[in-house]
Amino acid sequence: MNIRLAKYAEATPGTKQSREIEYLLGLGDSFTTVAYGQLILENTDIFEVEEDLIEEIFEFTIRDISRFALNIHTKPSSSEKQKELSMAMIKAPIPTEERFNKVWETYAFAMKGQYTMSEYPVLTDIWEGVLNTALCACATGILARFSVIYVNSKSLPGRACGFFCGT
Repeated sequence: MNIRLAKYAEATPGTKQSREIEYLLGLGDSFTTVAYGQLILENTDIFEVEEDLIEEIFEFTIRDISRFALNIHTKPSSSEKQKELSMAMIKAPIPTEERFNKVWETYAFAMKGQYTMSEYPVLTDIWEGVLNTALCACATGILARFSVIYVNSKSLPGRACGFFCGT
């Protein structure tokens, strides 16, 4: 993927595009996603992260990059070369239900009930269930987007909870 992003240097943003926040955000998201992916891959052996988790992280990372590329492609200000390069970045991941279920049970569902709100008792009653559900639902995404959690700990669920609880 980074080879295609490097080719994007052949079609850098023009003056008008460099003032277009939406365009720059799409381009920046693409580059930062590749950097996060590199960090994750560099540390898989160091922290002995199982292959199924890595595969699941990259399954949704591929979807993210494809979405960013489609966003760039559909911008009216994109040149033909930018559109061509953006289309080359769009790929479909290969999902595996067994792998997804394993990662869900081991990492996401394992976080259920770990988040608590202690500062605001009224909000705790209202939002605690919502936040627990949201954390479980996006735990795979959290692991990829906050690769610092991934890189710094073998105990991913506990570390992620500490990140969100501020502990």
